[in-house]
Amino acid sequence: MRDEVRKIIEKVCNDGNKEWFVRCCNSKISFLDELIEKISQLVDSVEIYPSLNEPKEEIHISVNTKTIEIITIQYESVLIISKIGNFFYFWHEYSMNNPDEDRIDPDFGDFRDEGFNKKQYILDDIIVRYLNEKGYTRLSESEIMEEYPNPVFLEEFGKEKYLTVSNLLFRDFLGLNR
Repeated sequence: MRDEVRKIIEKVCNDGNKEWFVRCCNSKISFLDELIEKISQLVDSVEIYPSLNEPKEEIHISVNTKTIEIITIQYESVLIISKIGNFFYFWHEYSMNNPDEDRIDPDFGDFRDEGFNKKQYILDDIIVRYLNEKGYTRLSESEIMEEYPNPVFLEEFGKEKYLTVSNLLFRDFLGLNR
């Protein structure tokens, strides 16, 4: 995986292919409608976040909501697909109200790479299998946090010496589309 990410950095920064990067950011992923059609009957709702000028497509999926007595649990999943490399990051989350009278926070929640309920596991299997067939590789949370030398030192990224894989694959780290 490191070699593929490094190739993308070299292509954009070292080889001067900034036009290619901008073109990718302004494109749409061709199979997105087909993917959403595959999952839409399994889940409550699917929302595609606006991604023009970004090197990603971001999809928020409301999987289901369950109420057990006084507690309501909401299960959601988030899929981010890179437009500049064949990578995606997919995580699952839940949130639930906190009925404790002595509470500090009104909600509990968590996220991880694996699902929290059966529907999320089924959804995960469908999406991962579909994207793998399209030639995409799933990144784990630890992989998206890997750091690479910062090829450009933009204010937005704090002029850090390193950028995460997440910033490199899923954000306009060059600041070309602002």
